[in-house]
Amino acid sequence: MGKTPVIHPVLFALYPVLFLYSYNIDKTPVKQMFISIIITILFTVIIWLLAGLIVKNIQKAGLLASLFLILFFTYGRAYDLLYYSGIKIKEPRYLLIIWLLIFIFISYFLITKCREFHNFTRILNCIGVILVSISLFNIIIPLTNMYLYNLGLSERTEDTIKQVERLKTDNLPNIYYIILDSYVRDDVLKEVYKYDNSDFLNYLKEKGFYIADKSRSNYCQTFLSVASSLNTNYLDNTVKLIGDESTDRSELIRMIQYNRVVSFLKQYDYTFVAFSTGYNETEIWNADLYINSRPVTEFQFILIMTTPLPDILGDIISPYDVYRYQFLHTLELLPETTKMKSPIFIFVHLQGPHTPFIFGENGEKTSFFTERQITSKETYYKEGYRKQLHFVNKKVKETIDKIISNSSVPPVIILQGDHGTAFVNLDDIEHINPKQMLSILNAYYLPGNGREKLYRDITPVNSFRVIFNYYFNTNLPILKDKSYLSTEKHPYKFMDVTDKINIERRK
Repeated sequence: MGKTPVIHPVLFALYPVLFLYSYNIDKTPVKQMFISIIITILFTVIIWLLAGLIVKNIQKAGLLASLFLILFFTYGRAYDLLYYSGIKIKEPRYLLIIWLLIFIFISYFLITKCREFHNFTRILNCIGVILVSISLFNIIIPLTNMYLYNLGLSERTEDTIKQVERLKTDNLPNIYYIILDSYVRDDVLKEVYKYDNSDFLNYLKEKGFYIADKSRSNYCQTFLSVASSLNTNYLDNTVKLIGDESTDRSELIRMIQYNRVVSFLKQYDYTFVAFSTGYNETEIWNADLYINSRPVTEFQFILIMTTPLPDILGDIISPYDVYRYQFLHTLELLPETTKMKSPIFIFVHLQGPHTPFIFGENGEKTSFFTERQITSKETYYKEGYRKQLHFVNKKVKETIDKIISNSSVPPVIILQGDHGTAFVNLDDIEHINPKQMLSILNAYYLPGNGREKLYRDITPVNSFRVIFNYYFNTNLPILKDKSYLSTEKHPYKFMDVTDKINIERRK
């Protein structure tokens, strides 16, 4: 009988990437999966070669490589399992020591005690084939359905905003749409977070911003909120199309990438500029100019978090450094867009003041390990939110100063939260405070008399309707401002809480 081929290390390298992609297929480009596969395979080959140099046997080296990969890619999952089971490890690196001891013990057994490797190899080959096959099945079926669905897009008519009259592009303003994730309204900051935001709001007013101090988001999840605002409409028709039982986000992502706002502005020769967001659902790679301010994608970041690397390298470079770099680099590059040929439409989605809390009050670094050791989520969240918000305000003020002062034609700026905050998971919807979850910062810098069309409780679905009506002479009707809650498990089962928030507001 010939020797059993050793393929399990490659299969165990493929599986973590395929498994992760199968659960994020509707919001992750296939390209990101393939890039991660190539990196993981190269990493596996290196580990396998090093093991071969030590044990001088390809099957034994394969077993050591597979053992290493299994422990490497289950480390983060094991930590999460312990954490969410209520077992909080005081020092996260204790788990790293346990994992290392397991690797040493099993490796010692394989090297010194085990003499028959064929059966081990066959078993691991079979396990690897089964795991990879299951993941491929979970990928191919949805991808096929998405492909067939997209084939019919051309047959479905799009409700587009028509150009009314041709305007001179020299006089058209650059439009900045800046989303600050989870930036809540002033009254909620005072009530819930005991934070006085008057310094920042007074700064905006002095600059000429109109602050809609009774504003709410239309939806409580980012991808829903952004899809709605960039298409100037509610999502009812889309939900009728895909069904409220669906969890597929691909249609909403498509709506964000190919949105009505950009389609309309293209009629006036606007260049569309999108900054990387670090959040696959709001990444707009198909923009005329896509500016990548993040060293790794969200998919790659999540994959890294399943490994021991954050704990091993945490004192040198932590996962928080990725977030910090993106936030600061984006705000550094944003004013540079004023040097581009006008007119341009700029889309920016910043994670701050949303978690993770990566900045202290003065921009100092926070520890990645702190969040793992919290005892009270609400207390930690309130303190972290207040400190991060203070620094976010400071950096946003610096950015706005540069944008306005460097613009040859006064720009249009929308500074807007996509939703509010909650101290519980969205699936625990009975304990969600609608006012806290949906009340947002919503500020507009509209040169000329554009602010005259604004009102205190305007919601994002009407933002571009007002702007287009004033600056482009359209006649878009202003929609009734409504707000909806939905769970992560059933994102399209909308619960209208508009009246509930209005009653709460009048108390």
